[in-house]
Amino acid sequence: RLAFIRSYEDMAVENLKHHLKLLTKQKTDLQSRLMDCHLLIEQEGKAFHKTNDKRRAYLKEIALLTSIHETQRGKESSQRQKNPANKSIRGKQTSKKSPIKSNKEKEEEGDGIGGNVNVGGGGGDSTTERGVKKIPQREKLPAIYTSYFSG
Repeated sequence: RLAFIRSYEDMAVENLKHHLKLLTKQKTDLQSRLMDCHLLIEQEGKAFHKTNDKRRAYLKEIALLTSIHETQRGKESSQRQKNPANKSIRGKQTSKKSPIKSNKEKEEEGDGIGGNVNVGGGGGDSTTERGVKKIPQREKLPAIYTSYFSG
């Protein structure tokens, strides 16, 4: 350590003053960098706390909505268990209308005797209306059978 001090003793006064200016400049630069880092850490801390507060608020809201949803689901399931006659199916709505039958079911129901006859159509232009007319079973039967069923 003494050797280091002796090296300064051997230096000229002008060199010592120049070295002192360099050291003070380095000191002020380091102090300003330290202050910048301190301010940056402070800003990042504030941003972190703000973000963390928002995250907690969102988690609280999610927990609240989840509990409300689970409560409603529990009520719905208990109502279903209490009312087994209720035929509501999840995702489907039931109506009071008669069920729609397929063509095969319609043919089987009519024993193949009744049928549909196309009315109109075949005209060619798009304004022509086509329809299907239901013919009663008795009109489709030959004359022999119609007299048998009517009498």
